[in-house]
Amino acid sequence: MPYFTEMTKHHQYGTPNMPQILMICGIFLLAWFYAPTWHFGFIWDDPQWFGRIVDKGWLELLRPLPDFQFYRPGTLVYHRLFLRADGTFATLPLHMAQVGWHLLNVALFYALGARLGLGRWFSAVAALLFGVQPYTYQAVAWASPQHTIATSFQLAAWLLYLHARQGRRFRLLLSLLLFGVACTIQEGTILLAFVPLLLERLLVADWHSWWQSIWRGAGRAGWVYVLLAGAYGFYWLQTPRLSGITGLLLEADVARYVLQGIIYPLTGRPLVVAPEWLFAVGGAGVLALLALAQRQGRGSLALIALAWTFLGVAPVLVGLSFDYVSLGSRLLYFAAPAISWLWGAALWPAAVPRLTWCWIGALLLALIALQSGWLLAQFQRLYKPGTDHMREMLTALDGQNGRFLFINFPDRYTAKEAPYALGYWGITLAPVVMELHDFVAIERGSTPTTISYSLPWIDLHAREQGPFGVDMRGVIISPEALYQVARGQDGVYLSRYYADGRFRLQWVGSLHPTPDTDLPDQLTCSLAIYDHIICLQAIEVQPTATKWQVTLSWLRLTGAEISPFTAPFVHLGQPGQPPLAQDDGDAWFNMLPMTVWQPGDLIHDVRALARVPGDDALSIQVGLYNWVTGERALALSVDRQRPLADNAYFYSLRP
Repeated sequence: MPYFTEMTKHHQYGTPNMPQILMICGIFLLAWFYAPTWHFGFIWDDPQWFGRIVDKGWLELLRPLPDFQFYRPGTLVYHRLFLRADGTFATLPLHMAQVGWHLLNVALFYALGARLGLGRWFSAVAALLFGVQPYTYQAVAWASPQHTIATSFQLAAWLLYLHARQGRRFRLLLSLLLFGVACTIQEGTILLAFVPLLLERLLVADWHSWWQSIWRGAGRAGWVYVLLAGAYGFYWLQTPRLSGITGLLLEADVARYVLQGIIYPLTGRPLVVAPEWLFAVGGAGVLALLALAQRQGRGSLALIALAWTFLGVAPVLVGLSFDYVSLGSRLLYFAAPAISWLWGAALWPAAVPRLTWCWIGALLLALIALQSGWLLAQFQRLYKPGTDHMREMLTALDGQNGRFLFINFPDRYTAKEAPYALGYWGITLAPVVMELHDFVAIERGSTPTTISYSLPWIDLHAREQGPFGVDMRGVIISPEALYQVARGQDGVYLSRYYADGRFRLQWVGSLHPTPDTDLPDQLTCSLAIYDHIICLQAIEVQPTATKWQVTLSWLRLTGAEISPFTAPFVHLGQPGQPPLAQDDGDAWFNMLPMTVWQPGDLIHDVRALARVPGDDALSIQVGLYNWVTGERALALSVDRQRPLADNAYFYSLRP
């Protein structure tokens, strides 16, 4: 009889169906929570990651790629399933599948525990603890990690192995096949080949029986996985690959990071542990968990869980630098199920008579679940503004094939209050090594050209007040250089930041030389002339539910000197009365002062005026003013003979 069956069959809490009901409810709750990630699209280096399989046939994906640092043919074939005929990817189904794999893993992990005789309640609690573990969020929310997929094949393989122990050899062959597929998806699976041998300990009475079983009994079949993994690992090492990621590395900070992940309830907010204390706290925490599990009669389970954890993180501990590991909580996904067993073995009560510990253990696990859910919600809050901003950019450039300039677009950003002390707990949204048009091409099929610069003083106060620290794409550019760069673009976009953490993409205008640039004395003006220097060439007004979008077309007529304090004003209201709404300042949201404008260039400048009741009977007044003295510039008719009332051009909104 399995080791834990005798212990648990007399101590079921509630009816036999209650754990299954808990599991179903928990999985539906997880599905609801992760549903927003379906629309996250591509981030980070996804265009490069997924783009390598475009224009490659199915068989080509099975061969090593010298420009890829890993040999993962299973991953490439899987990603090929989401490739459209036009070379773009269906990101919505890809993200939906990513969430689906995680939900499947929760269900399979529950089934594995129940099959091993760990008890339905214990298996359900451990599975749901795994489902909400904060370290798993990145692997589920990001489209490219393969850990969720490989884990599904691993857990399915272990379940089939347990069935195969009863003499069902076909299931053993199928189990080996699934394990082999998992290896081709993520090579970290190789070390997990020892898991069947570890699970064997949970099926026998003691360690001596386990030793006999894995050498001469039913458990010896587990060695076949080790042989298969060894053969695949040897081949993997021989394949031509791009170097620079993996190596024989063992860094102290990587070990601290792993310990932080093992005792994650003790190191995450609000109980943040400083990095220098992680060795001491982590070691003491693991020993305490083992001691508590032994007290619960689950010492063997805790040791097996710890060994499984080590197998899951071994490639991280020996082979990857902290610079790489610190960016990837997904790297601990393989160990996450075992970590949940470790905590469950220590805290979930093994018998009803110990009423005090029953309540304490259950309460502690509930607190861990609440903390995990809270941290997951913080990660969701972190990812959403950036992924929404990426979607704004994709929508703006969808179908476009021109050239566009982006100002202050976020490279990566992080929460100012990190959930854990060690590691980078942010999101790399659109790194400078990728161009924004790469994301457009791989998701929408358009072929624009993009360039990025930053003007960090714009929205500086909002970013300082907001919940995120933001790194922006591109070097800092001066207004003079911005003007010259913009002359070769079809439009300019500005990323706006708000104190509540929102990002918004704003079209601010464009800059185009007029056909008669070489003849500035022959430039003509259409609407109004200010100080004999600046012309209002056109005005276009488009209403929305909340604002009037006003696009002004300016033309500098001469190279005469203009005050550096002169800027446009745009007012909504009645003539001679205070404005009801206004948008004043230099063009392009104060990025482009008039002093840098060149004669003959047409500057399109986009403004926004808030809607007010009855505003369709009002007018928009446009002019120039000195923002130091408040004095308006002289406004004349286009023939320069008639001064305009209030030194402004009036645009009537009356239908």
